[in-house]
Amino acid sequence: MQFVRTSSVLSLVLASCASVPTFVSSVQAPSAIEQGELRLLLGAGQLDEDTWEPTDQPIVLGVEYARQAPESWLGYEFGFRLGVDTATVDDVDLSIVTGDLYGGYHHTFFPQSPLQPYFGLGVALVTASAEASQGFTSISDEDVSFGFYAHAGVAYDAESFILGLDGRYIGGTDVDMFGGSFDVDMSQVCLFVGFGV
Repeated sequence: MQFVRTSSVLSLVLASCASVPTFVSSVQAPSAIEQGELRLLLGAGQLDEDTWEPTDQPIVLGVEYARQAPESWLGYEFGFRLGVDTATVDDVDLSIVTGDLYGGYHHTFFPQSPLQPYFGLGVALVTASAEASQGFTSISDEDVSFGFYAHAGVAYDAESFILGLDGRYIGGTDVDMFGGSFDVDMSQVCLFVGFGV
């Protein structure tokens, strides 16, 4: 009789233990964006053609971190992007390098879904450096400006990594270079790969 009672108690304990994994697995883990997501970007930019042609289409590299806490409508993001373009005209080598350090608000729609549209906006500290050289002679200038940015895109969460497409605009810039005042406003389109961190 004692053996039967002990067997019944052990059966109940084992049954309750077996039900724990089922309960835990039913709780959905936070998505990458809810834990924090690091993105590596590669794409192309477009500066004002009238001002910067033929160096008006820089290659863009970037790194970005974004996070949106669970149950929160707004998250945050910050990052850095670098744009580089070169050209040669009448034996004169031209180059422009832009960089922007930025941060602002971020919102991802449907963070628990594999397909996640998003948008972000904020402020940026933009640098621009331009150079023209021929042989041993060169002239260069650089300046820094504040601006704003807005971007939107879509990310696909493949569980072990994230793939996405990002469209971005930087505006409101004003730099003084070579005795004149110019802007380095730029539109960008980038592909990115991301990882939860």
